[in-house]
Amino acid sequence: MNQLTDKSQNFIKEVIRSGLEIFQVSENNGVLSFIFRVVAKPGSKKETLFLDSEGRLVIALSAKPVSGEANKALLKILGKFLGISTSKIILEKGIKSKIKQFRVSFAFTDHKGQDYYLKKWNESFK
Repeated sequence: MNQLTDKSQNFIKEVIRSGLEIFQVSENNGVLSFIFRVVAKPGSKKETLFLDSEGRLVIALSAKPVSGEANKALLKILGKFLGISTSKIILEKGIKSKIKQFRVSFAFTDHKGQDYYLKKWNESFK
């Protein structure tokens, strides 16, 4: 994390402290990005999210795993959960698997700084 700005380092430390396992952290032109794993549970009756004991985000969603519908729904849920546009979320691995890897990108601004994103994160686990 030596190449990251102080804001990005603090943000990453808080995310790790929450229990999420992240990797391939980078910052380029003021945009912080990292990868994390998601365990998808499509076809669930109730939509929920939580961290499992392995540091993966578990998302139960009602969408069925047919024609990419569950993956599209995951993107929307992650966008809402993280407070970022779905265009800033990339499914890197696991398009047909329940265990997926997503890369997310954050650009800290005066309007949406690290406090905004951490608040969104913490609200999702209440």
